[in-house]
Amino acid sequence: MPWQVAFSNSTVSFDLVIWNPSYFYDTLKLDIRDPGLPEGWKAHFYFQNKKVREIGIERRGKVSLTLVIEIPEDAVPGDYQFTVHADGEYSRSEITLSVTVESPPITYEVDLYSPHEWQATFPGNSVAFELYLKNKCPKRDNYLIYVENPSLPENWTATFLVGDKEIKSLSVLPKNTAKITMVVNVPEDALPGDYRFRVHVDGNYADATQGLTVTVKKMERRISLFCPFPSKSILTGQSVSYPIRVTNDGGRSEEVILEIVPSDELLGWDITLSETRLTLAPSESQWIMLSATTPEIVEAKTYSIIVNGTTTDGTLNSTLKLTTKILTNYLLEITGTQPIFPQVYSGDKINIIVTVRNLGDSVLTGVRLNVNSTVIPNIIVTPLDILALEPKATASFTVRISPDPNLTPGDYPIEIQAESSETKSSVRTIMISVTSPIPWFWISIGIAVIATALVVIAVQRVASKYGVKFAFRRHRRV
Repeated sequence: MPWQVAFSNSTVSFDLVIWNPSYFYDTLKLDIRDPGLPEGWKAHFYFQNKKVREIGIERRGKVSLTLVIEIPEDAVPGDYQFTVHADGEYSRSEITLSVTVESPPITYEVDLYSPHEWQATFPGNSVAFELYLKNKCPKRDNYLIYVENPSLPENWTATFLVGDKEIKSLSVLPKNTAKITMVVNVPEDALPGDYRFRVHVDGNYADATQGLTVTVKKMERRISLFCPFPSKSILTGQSVSYPIRVTNDGGRSEEVILEIVPSDELLGWDITLSETRLTLAPSESQWIMLSATTPEIVEAKTYSIIVNGTTTDGTLNSTLKLTTKILTNYLLEITGTQPIFPQVYSGDKINIIVTVRNLGDSVLTGVRLNVNSTVIPNIIVTPLDILALEPKATASFTVRISPDPNLTPGDYPIEIQAESSETKSSVRTIMISVTSPIPWFWISIGIAVIATALVVIAVQRVASKYGVKFAFRRHRRV
């Protein structure tokens, strides 16, 4: 086609076919003259995408060329003609071409841009892009906003907001700028990688696009348990508390179940958690409290408490080891005996009440009373022992002492000592006063003599009253 229409600052191309009518191989030189190109215009000949100034053609052969004309920016609108010459040794040819330069149409502009074109997130999260739409037209324009070429990935969704209102289109006054927030929701099953899409705004007078990119990072999931004071010491029977921080170090929300790992050495302990189920957002931490109360009877040593945290899907797990050292404060003493000065007859028995007290801060177990005497062997203590004695509590033992009937009267010492599985009291000495039994035989004879004398006196008084005299004659033996 020998005629083309174009605008200034553009290019036009002509497809040319050159035929060699001679019976000889010929080389033809290519040129534009008579008339030539306007000032500032440029032309290039291409043969099979190679720039050429001449071309060789076989006899009676044909060659296809492309002529590209570059029109400068300052070209004045109008019609321009120029002639293309192909001059060879055996033949020559020419063709006149025309280019009409038209005035460019009036165009309006709209500017769409985002200060943050590339954002990164994790699967299941959302990202927000700020878009600014500036209407450079002298007229108000209505814009349709959408995502296309490329569109959003499958199962991804996007929402356009102006303020807090969702929009599909908007109207912008001349020279004004509208702020649009685009919220992109990334599904939880999105694979790691870079995802590109393009936002378009189509107006009545101008259009614009803005490319955006979201990088989906590999989901890092991790939870952790932390206690600032993992080791504490307490006395038996006391309570202890541990603050525990539960943290979601991953990029998605996690539901964490907390529990105490049971063990044989913690049987009888009362261990509780203030919370057993937590929902944590990414990078969120929450504090809980573990409270433990030991049994009254517990061995003095260091105990381990294991706290386990697991996500509901069982994928993540974290454990925390806490230690509780049980300290003991044992003090057992004999605080009293009744009677204070015990006395007993030989062959008789006496009960002595001995009171013992746990003056320490720990429970005493297997409390018993030991009584020793080198003289009095018959000693019985009841009860044999007391299973447990609480701190500051008292207990009583009954000591039955039975001296031998032949034991010489006197004061005899016995030693008593309270003892438990954990400690012993000091030794206390009690003096037992043993006396002779009452002589009932001689007492009965004395009573009989006294009774006889009283009878005689009574008879004499009666006889004297009635004038009767009694004579007692003394007989002699020869």
